Amino acid sequence: MTTGGGDSTPDPWAPYGAAAGAAAIILFAASGVVIGERPGFDASGAEVAAHLDAERTRIQVGSALVALLAPLFVWFLATVVSLTRSGGTATRRAGTLAFGCGLVFLALFLADVT
Repeated sequence: MTTGGGDSTPDPWAPYGAAAGAAAIILFAASGVVIGERPGFDASGAEVAAHLDAERTRIQVGSALVALLAPLFVWFLATVVSLTRSGGTATRRAGTLAFGCGLVFLALFLADVT
């Protein structure tokens, strides 16, 4: 693994970026388990309100886990960009595209969880 700029020195932070990505996935899965099932799309407003009231603490804990995964996921995406920076044009473009798409996904996901 190399740093940006085309040099061949190993990037000592790359394993931490990969670990941040793995931790983000674990937190994502844990938040899904904690939050549990939601009422269906055809549920009435009263059913949704009752669910939110009954499962308030679980939803808050799950949302906190999602908030914790956000910076870890961004760190992982930044690591992808830094590792692709020393490649060719197509490699750099792929890394930048992954970063941009990852940020858009994260923003939409956080809005959904909110």
